[in-house]
Amino acid sequence: MPLLEVEGLSVSFGGLHALQDIRFAVAEGAIHGLIGPNGAGKTTAFNCITRLQTPTAGAIRFGGKDLLKVAPHQVVRLGIARTFQNLELCRNQSVLENVMLGLYHRVRAPHLTYPLFLPAARRAEEASRQEALALLERVGCWEYAQAPVAGLPYGVLKRVEFARALACKPRLLLLDEPAAGVTSGERSALVQLIREARDSGITVLMVEHDISLVMSLCDQITVLDFGRVIADGTPDEVQNDPAVIAAYLGLEEEVDGHASVG
Repeated sequence: MPLLEVEGLSVSFGGLHALQDIRFAVAEGAIHGLIGPNGAGKTTAFNCITRLQTPTAGAIRFGGKDLLKVAPHQVVRLGIARTFQNLELCRNQSVLENVMLGLYHRVRAPHLTYPLFLPAARRAEEASRQEALALLERVGCWEYAQAPVAGLPYGVLKRVEFARALACKPRLLLLDEPAAGVTSGERSALVQLIREARDSGITVLMVEHDISLVMSLCDQITVLDFGRVIADGTPDEVQNDPAVIAAYLGLEEEVDGHASVG
């Protein structure tokens, strides 16, 4: 059984159809790409999966559970975490504090222990701090732990947001354009982090415009165009699909009568 199943998902805003009957499944343990031109509906699909957007029609199941019956604040407890196209970090807090936020739902003491800073609260705070520091070391940002988020390089902030998502201990990690705005060196480090996450048992669903990264990293790719699925398959199948070539990837040349992807 797939870890994530999306069936007949549609989202309409008045006369605008952001998503129209999209269907795809994400296998457990896979890196799955969701690609398409700007405005194709990729982030809208992410917002539906994480319950930030209520679809007009369709079904979403995670581990066999109906996600549309789950409140948005409960999604992370099921094992779903995400990063955002536009960084969503608390700029008035330190890097360490931002990562610790990702731990709050599972490393915490009873609420009444915090105002008085009782031993249970102190133990939970220290456990959260140590785990967050370990995650920052994992993503190569340990030296920034006490630094305020405001003013740090964009590539560092991308890794901090990645660490915060990992702090949630997700079964499914949604990455919204993780390579956008990073240098080639940061891109290579990011690819390694994604592979390490997959190897640790995390399933990854990613939106990304860097096609070479998607083709080299993903096991399966779903392609959207104008809110519809136009292809779904392996990287080889997708990059040779005539609908994908015409609608998104572009026709570079014809070799022996076959279109190649640019």
